[in-house]
Amino acid sequence: YQVQTAHNLLFTIDVEIYSTSETYFILTNLDPVESYYWKVKAISDTLYNSDFSATWSFSTSEDTATSVREIEPSEINIYPNPSNGKVFINIPDETSNKVSVKVFNVNGQKVLSEKRIKENTIIIDLTKQVAGLYFISVQTNEGVINRKIILEK
Repeated sequence: YQVQTAHNLLFTIDVEIYSTSETYFILTNLDPVESYYWKVKAISDTLYNSDFSATWSFSTSEDTATSVREIEPSEINIYPNPSNGKVFINIPDETSNKVSVKVFNVNGQKVLSEKRIKENTIIIDLTKQVAGLYFISVQTNEGVINRKIILEK
C-alpha cells in the first residue's frame, strides 16, 4: 500500500509518502493542534495499481498521544475466516469496557462502524456486503487490533 499524508486537502503542503505491506498504518510524531489529510492506494507487483481512496482527515489535540498499543493477536479472537457474512469477535473481560469496531472494504471505504459497551462477544453482520476482502479494526481501552477477513457468498 501507499499512504499519503498532507496538511491540506489538495496534498500540496507537507506531503509525506509511506509504503507498507500491512493492512494498518500508524503515524507517529504528529504535531499537536494540527489538521492532517490522508489517502491510500493498493500497489501491486503486477501492472495493476488501484486509484487512491477517498481523502480522510483528522485533527490532533494539544495533548495528542502518539502511540496506540497494538493488542496481541491472542487477546481478541475474530472468526470464522473465511466467513459467510456473520463474523464473531470475542473480547476478554478486561478489554471489553468500550469497544469500537470498524470494517473497511478493499477500496478503503468504511462499510460498518459500531460502538459497544461491556460486550464479550460481538457479532458483525456483513451479509449485505459483496464477497471479497475486508479489513476489521477493533479498538478497546487496551489498544487496537487489525485483521483481514475474506467474505464468501
